[in-house]
Amino acid sequence: NFVSAGVDLIAVDARRNVFYSQTKKAFAAIGIEDLIVADTGDALLVAKKERDQDVKLVVEELRKAGASDLL
Repeated sequence: NFVSAGVDLIAVDARRNVFYSQTKKAFAAIGIEDLIVADTGDALLVAKKERDQDVKLVVEELRKAGASDLL
């Protein structure tokens, strides 16, 4: 598991994940593999690593919904 930016992590049976947070939240992961979990304080992203390029689809949907403050 890769942990970034001040994440406190407890991982049980978790492999090849990426955790990122701009907050001081603790993360607990149980039985997950190959995920990206990113917390920016006002938004949370959970995605399969293999779909990381699809973040652009979420950005498009946020723009359509007028939620550009989350970008």
